[in-house]
Amino acid sequence: KNTSSFYDNITLIETQDQVPEAAAQIKSTCAALPSLLSRTLGREVKLDTCEGRSVQDYPAFVLSYAGDTANTRIIQYMLQLEQNRSLVLTLTYHNESLAAVEDFESAVQGLRFN
Repeated sequence: KNTSSFYDNITLIETQDQVPEAAAQIKSTCAALPSLLSRTLGREVKLDTCEGRSVQDYPAFVLSYAGDTANTRIIQYMLQLEQNRSLVLTLTYHNESLAAVEDFESAVQGLRFN
């Protein structure tokens, strides 16, 4: 908990979604996401980060944007574990909680999968 009564929050969700991997897929997904997220969340969303990465040799798609609550941000990693199995890890944090971002990204790099 930080001083403004906002709790940093991490969620993990297993899905059957496919992670965009090819450069063209990433580019088109990043182009479509702002309007899709804006419609879904009912507010304008501008992405700070939208890119493909590799996390422990798994294809990953990473995005970040401003949260719903004032002075918060969201970072989301989507990891392709198997063909029809992906893991979505989301951190919602207060702008002043930069240590939370470092801890989250370290935790993502340190995850072990069965």
